[in-house]
Amino acid sequence: MLEESPMEGGFILDEHGDIYAVKGLVHPPGRVVAVPKYVRSGAGYVKLEGFQEMMDFMRQRRPGYLVYDEYAGQTIPAIPAYAVRRYIRPSTEIPSSVPRGLARDARRFILAITDYAGSHVELGLSGSILLGLADAGSDMDLVVYGVEESRAVLRALLEMRSRGETKPINSPPPRLLSSRRDTLLTAEDWRKHERRKLLTGYFNGRLYTMKLVPKLGEYWERYGDRRCISLGVAVGLFRVLDDAFGVFTPNRLGVEVLSASSRLSGLWNVREVISMRSRFAEMGRRGETIKVCGRLEKVILPNTHYYRIFVGNEPHDYILPQNTERDDKHANH
Repeated sequence: MLEESPMEGGFILDEHGDIYAVKGLVHPPGRVVAVPKYVRSGAGYVKLEGFQEMMDFMRQRRPGYLVYDEYAGQTIPAIPAYAVRRYIRPSTEIPSSVPRGLARDARRFILAITDYAGSHVELGLSGSILLGLADAGSDMDLVVYGVEESRAVLRALLEMRSRGETKPINSPPPRLLSSRRDTLLTAEDWRKHERRKLLTGYFNGRLYTMKLVPKLGEYWERYGDRRCISLGVAVGLFRVLDDAFGVFTPNRLGVEVLSASSRLSGLWNVREVISMRSRFAEMGRRGETIKVCGRLEKVILPNTHYYRIFVGNEPHDYILPQNTERDDKHANH
């Protein structure tokens, strides 16, 4: 039984002992949208890498967790509430099984952020540290909830980067590339874009990632308030008009169409690009031109409709800023 609504950054332990990463903030009635991250294997766990591997596991082992959802306009991974045994919320508590050096760096990083951002921010550890499955080489995954709290953390990360307390990613580490092997983008593509980001980098030589998550009342959608219809794969060039939620997970960019490479109905009327995946946060700034490949959707509201591109479920999906070479010299902010 769930006593609170699971949120992005948290995990679900199901009745089989498998661990699922919660996706987004809104869920179908009686279910939790989540993907398998660590699955039981003997006495331990095996980590699943990549969205396609996760979906394959569910199709083969947990087909009852896959449902077609009219709200999303697609088949989604959604665990029935009766199969949920525990919701694991991000926390600053570090399990005793986490290696000492990693635990020390995580505590120092949290303290450094809160020194700049203020103690009011709701910051927590996620990933392998939260679950007690980390090894000495694991990275530090953190989550902060709330729009204002997130902006305070982003300002803190900017200050830390300017002071050299964090470093950008200039060469993607193997673990980061492994987690993104479900994409057709090259390592060089990722290097260009990851090095611009404040939400990914190194602290004390250790890789970190940060998710900024709006609280439920700040999120721009409610379950059932719209219906999405998939119209096919679309590729286009867009100018970013609104990046207010471009750094969050889920993330959203307000855009205008500059050019399109297909004749799909509605493509020239696209007004937003949206993704549920943190890898697509910080991928477009206001005024920039971005090239996008994803699923064109018609979003139907009670009295109107609009078009958007949903990015993130397929290997060919991407958001690519077109002026990163110009911005490379600013990578250290």
